[in-house]
Amino acid sequence: MIALSLSLAACLGWGLADFLGGLESRRLPTITVLMFSNLFGLALIGTIVGLRGASLPPPAAIRWAVAAGVAAIAAMFLLYKGLSRGKMAIVAPISATGVILPVVAGIACGESLAGFQSLGILAALAGSILAARGAKSGCSVSGGEAGVVFAAGSAVAAGIFFILMDRASEADPYWASLLMRTSFGVFLLPILLVIAVPIVVAFLLFRLWRRRRRSKALSA
Repeated sequence: MIALSLSLAACLGWGLADFLGGLESRRLPTITVLMFSNLFGLALIGTIVGLRGASLPPPAAIRWAVAAGVAAIAAMFLLYKGLSRGKMAIVAPISATGVILPVVAGIACGESLAGFQSLGILAALAGSILAARGAKSGCSVSGGEAGVVFAAGSAVAAGIFFILMDRASEADPYWASLLMRTSFGVFLLPILLVIAVPIVVAFLLFRLWRRRRRSKALSA
């Protein structure tokens, strides 16, 4: 019952994050949204880990958490890109089907599914197919199809993320979350710099050009 309650709470949190992140990604660059959201998450989980005072997990768990951070970047970037290009009601459900991957991994490791669980997976797949078909109506065809492609990529990356975080959390889920968030930011920062630096340089060159042009106009 505790696991079910935590799962429902996680669903609520992911849903709100998808909604707010999707709205912001329509007016801000996706990388910027990812960086700020990660900073807030890192501050929160860092505070919790600091208050607990637990020691670092073993090296194997650290490696799994770092890998999960890389998968999280891909999942969230593709999700926010999809939300900015397509309908939120279509992109979000498709990206959510990534949870099927850890289910398949669990079955491969010897776990079993109850009848209702199997029915739920089939219903999720059917809903995603219907949502993908509905992408051709409402928005532009190119925008709708792009949103579906990004959502499908996000689903795969999110599924891999859940598998990696499951392994990383075996020692300590709080430390796993902190390490994942840290690696998320470490790998994301160079991407942000690669994108931001040329924009800043171009802006400064443009201002310099305007200043010289104005000086020539005044001296003429």
